[in-house]
Amino acid sequence: MFLAFLVHAGADAAAALRFYEQWASSAPDEISAFAVLWHAPALDEIPAAHHGRPIVVYLAMHCGDPDTGEAALRSLRDAGNPIADLSDTMPYLDVQKLFDEDYPAHSMRYYWKSQYLRSLDDEVIDAMVALNEASPSNHSTIDLWQLGGKLARRSPGDSAFGDRSAALMVGIESNWEDPADDEKAVEWGRRVHRALQPYATGAEYTNFPGFYEDNDRTLRDTFGPNLDRLVALKQRFDPTNVFRLNQNIAPD
Repeated sequence: MFLAFLVHAGADAAAALRFYEQWASSAPDEISAFAVLWHAPALDEIPAAHHGRPIVVYLAMHCGDPDTGEAALRSLRDAGNPIADLSDTMPYLDVQKLFDEDYPAHSMRYYWKSQYLRSLDDEVIDAMVALNEASPSNHSTIDLWQLGGKLARRSPGDSAFGDRSAALMVGIESNWEDPADDEKAVEWGRRVHRALQPYATGAEYTNFPGFYEDNDRTLRDTFGPNLDRLVALKQRFDPTNVFRLNQNIAPD
């Protein structure tokens, strides 16, 4: 399969996100993509002048013939003025492992939250660009995950997932190394979460649970009318709540 992997300078962040939103909204089902607000790691492929500076990364994978994928992703690669293009043909498993080294189990600390956005207008873009620039850790990211497509062609009652109308999901990844930075790193993640609430649906991606704070509201707003069905399943299969170390749906 073919992976598009582009890096844009922070000075172009707003324009890069505007293009990404328009492009992602019409991408075919074979493409899965996200855009990442980040600070450039010290990779040889990225000009040294940008190391440690704000950037936007496009990552888009086409799950089919590599030549077809390269053609389908050409418009993303041609957009703007990327400072690096690491696009290539690679096996699916290699794509899955691409960022494993950025998430070590023991030497990094994590606080992740999310929001589902109705749209990506200039006000939201400006807020996210400013929040990325204010991040206390260069390891932290704000990720814009492409939704729509086949995912959105199911009704809310077809599965536990619920409402599928959001255009994009924002993954808020506060990642840092020093325990002394815990308070400011967690607060940054919460600040991003709060700042995006006026533009969000209220639902959240429960795999990014933060510290499971406000769990009841999160479950109610995320699953909506499906929550009662999930509680009934919990009562039937796990009435004593053995499986509770998660975004827990209690049996009562």
